[in-house]
Amino acid sequence: MILREVSLKCGRESLLGQAWVPIGEPKGVVCLIHGLGEHVGRYEHVGKFFANSGYGFMGVDLPGHGRSPGPRGHLGSFRRIMEVVRESIREAQRQVPGAQCFLYGHSMGGGIVLNFLARENPSLAGTVVTSPWLRLAVPVPKGAVRVLGVISKIWPAFAQPNRLSSALLSKDPEVAARYDADPLVHNMITAQTFAEVSRAGEWVMGHPEKIKGPLLLMHGSDDAITDPAASEELARRIGPSCTFRKWDGFYHELHNELGQDKVLGFLRAWLDSRHES
Repeated sequence: MILREVSLKCGRESLLGQAWVPIGEPKGVVCLIHGLGEHVGRYEHVGKFFANSGYGFMGVDLPGHGRSPGPRGHLGSFRRIMEVVRESIREAQRQVPGAQCFLYGHSMGGGIVLNFLARENPSLAGTVVTSPWLRLAVPVPKGAVRVLGVISKIWPAFAQPNRLSSALLSKDPEVAARYDADPLVHNMITAQTFAEVSRAGEWVMGHPEKIKGPLLLMHGSDDAITDPAASEELARRIGPSCTFRKWDGFYHELHNELGQDKVLGFLRAWLDSRHES
């Protein structure tokens, strides 16, 4: 396995990330779009797992996250978000030339990826989405949503704490401890990011017919951050092209749960089935 540092030029900014590249003939490459407040470095064990399984794994820290520039928690406009996904896919294909590409989105990144599928109909070998932000497990009051929508147009980068509790990420207390101690993790979200991602989640819930191609959608039954019922509902609406897996008793970060080996093994088996088809 080879670890590479990645610098992705996107507009005026350079987004920083990492790529885990397998030795020998690759089965494919997985392009990651991560969640709110975190960064690609938190997926080191996932990257190593897939590289050792024959898949490249690449992701960049989104704008306003990790080592990438920008106000913390500020993604910018929806058009900019889609551009970041588009350029990330191209970079993944550059890192592992000739390999079929899979897109993988988690949490906020999962909602972004589902929108990318629906709006852009990209040519991909398959897509994996875990615990997507379609709807929050505890909805934000409608009055607050309206106020943030107005603020997002006047002061897009207005930031406030996202109130995400690290204890809700995984049943493994070490995950919360590492998260809280990680200097690249932040707890902020801007008005524009909240407004754009919230609207995008509701939009994709209303347009399931636009999501084409093979999709693996997974959610923990005990997720108290994003709503597992919304994922199940969307999967049902999409139909046979979507494989839905609910992980009983699991929290938000399936890849960091106490049963993560089962999750990653299931994910690898699904990728292998797409590689062989």
